[in-house]
Amino acid sequence: MRYMEEGNKIHSCITRFVLPLGMTVHMDGGCLNFPIKTIFVAHWNGVTVDIPTSIVVSLFMVLDVIAAPGIPATPAPVGLLIALKICGISSPAYIPLIISVEWLIDRFRTTCNVIGDCYVAAFVQKLCKIHQEEESSACFPNNCLEVVEEKNVTKL
Repeated sequence: MRYMEEGNKIHSCITRFVLPLGMTVHMDGGCLNFPIKTIFVAHWNGVTVDIPTSIVVSLFMVLDVIAAPGIPATPAPVGLLIALKICGISSPAYIPLIISVEWLIDRFRTTCNVIGDCYVAAFVQKLCKIHQEEESSACFPNNCLEVVEEKNVTKL
């Protein structure tokens, strides 16, 4: 938050709302990573994954990653077992192989999540033009927020 506020000049009200919300819900790294792991293990096991199965696995993993707590490598073992069962693989023999490199992949997944949250905060800053000259205790005083729509500026 400090880097976004001081380094990138994003308003503190936006960072204090968008970044914690994004860290709770916006888990794009896991949503991209776990279906790829599942399809990789399925192909490695000789199982061909068709398009409908890929969609079901992807939707399941999205829900699994959103429901998982913000602890590193939390949805890996259980979610991966369920996703592999969806693909038709009931043997948990490949789970230790994936968990052995999970610590490294988790660093990349966390980086993807943090960068995505920072982009969202910058996008919200761009959508809501906030005057930083006005210092007050309230986040959004009467003339602090302007919503820019095309060429019309509306005061909230």
